[in-house]
Amino acid sequence: MDGGQRRRGPDPAKRQAILEASLGVFADLGYVRASIEAIAAQADVSTRTIYNHFQNKDALFQTTIEQSASRVAAAQIEIVGTYLTVSDDSEQKIEARLIEFATAWIRPLPDYAEHRALVDRVRAEVGRIPRPALDAWQAAGPLQVRRALARAFAALAAHGDLRIDDPDVAATHFTRLVTVDDPLRPGRRTTKKQVSTIIANGVRAFLYGYGTDRTGSAS
Repeated sequence: MDGGQRRRGPDPAKRQAILEASLGVFADLGYVRASIEAIAAQADVSTRTIYNHFQNKDALFQTTIEQSASRVAAAQIEIVGTYLTVSDDSEQKIEARLIEFATAWIRPLPDYAEHRALVDRVRAEVGRIPRPALDAWQAAGPLQVRRALARAFAALAAHGDLRIDDPDVAATHFTRLVTVDDPLRPGRRTTKKQVSTIIANGVRAFLYGYGTDRTGSAS
């Protein structure tokens, strides 16, 4: 090249700025209504710059939700480690520990409000979103968290706190039992008392199937 200059590749800082802007736009407008032009304006870049980094809107959306889900998964996995680490020093019974964990786990993370809004949009538009993007979201986020929860349950079972044959199935059951959101009534507000009741009953149902003699919840 003239003057010995090398052609510069895509700027990583601009790429990240595009992803941050796209998260806000997709969360606000949804996949269908969001446009490359709107994201470019939010990121203060040209549409050509976006296309230098991402082939099309589908690719940008997939990368956006995958990156955002990965961040949230890391935060949730940290909660798993905080509350469900095996310890011989703990005097807290497994039922109380699971209730405490579930309460912290399902609490919305304030730093990831845009991701939660994005997920709400995805659920509303699921039939119109490319399958690869949905798969990437699940693989980077929910599946990573479920595997971490399964590993924690396996360790608790080895310690004698739970009775589990398939930790992955147990993790799926636990997640469904303590989930507060009602898919038939999205956006329904619940009181703290209602949340506490759902979690406590969910944990007791979980221990009915997975408890040990030591927990006093199953034979």
